[in-house]
Amino acid sequence: MLAEWTDQLSDFTDDQIKRGILNIESQFPPSLPEFKKLCLTDRRNGDNWQHKASPAYKIYQRERLLPDKSAKERSRAAMKAALQEIRGK
Repeated sequence: MLAEWTDQLSDFTDDQIKRGILNIESQFPPSLPEFKKLCLTDRRNGDNWQHKASPAYKIYQRERLLPDKSAKERSRAAMKAALQEIRGK
């Protein structure tokens, strides 16, 4: 399960992951698709941060990209830092 989350969130920035964690409003943890949506949503104005009408935000095919081996490490570090912040450590 951790590997799946790490893989799916490897393209998210630290700020997006932090936004996702801060947007959790339920006492229950979200599913992976729900968390990804929380990472891309700005709860302050209820709006999605992406400009969907712009061609710059086209959905890409992940399998066609070159692997970024450092992205997974950055993602793991961001998740670890966010969890420590939540836990108050």
